[in-house]
Amino acid sequence: MKEHMVRLSFDIPEDQHILLKTGCAQLKIAIKDFLYEMTQKGLKELKEKQLHDRLKKSIQQSKEGKIRKVSLKELDQWEKDLENDSE
Repeated sequence: MKEHMVRLSFDIPEDQHILLKTGCAQLKIAIKDFLYEMTQKGLKELKEKQLHDRLKKSIQQSKEGKIRKVSLKELDQWEKDLENDSE
């Protein structure tokens, strides 16, 4: 069964397009494949950073007595959210 596809369109400066097109040609990969992989990688990194920042903030606030401690249940849920988003 063929997956339903949609078109994604956005504007970039001409010089960046030339760099992207040249780089993909040198690597012998399609621009769409490169952008898909980079999008997936970027989203995963952003989600990991958000989790890291949330944990860091919670730890700092806990040390300062400004917030309740984060429960193991919450940490487990954050980890599950990260795992589910990376699939």
